[in-house]
Amino acid sequence: MFKVKHSLVPVNISDLLKYKNTQYNLRSSDFELPRFETIKFGMNSIKYMGPLIWSKLPRHLRMIETLNSFKKNIRKVDISTLGNI
Repeated sequence: MFKVKHSLVPVNISDLLKYKNTQYNLRSSDFELPRFETIKFGMNSIKYMGPLIWSKLPRHLRMIETLNSFKKNIRKVDISTLGNI
C-alpha cells in the first residue's frame, strides 16, 4: 500500500485500489474500502484487505515518505496489536 500511495508500482496494480482524494483531514484510511457481493471472494481480495490493513496501521507509519524508512519502521510493529484482521 505504501508503494501504491507513492506511485512505485505498475499502473495495472494501482488501478485495483482507489485512492481517496478529499479536502478534509479525516482520521480514516488513504484508500477506499470497496463494497463486495460475496464474503468468500470480496473479503479476501487485495482490493479489500490492502486498504483495511493500511487503515489499521498507526498514523505515523502511514505518513512516512521514504520506502527504506517505512520498511525499517514496519518491521517493529507487532501485528497482533492491529486488532482483528
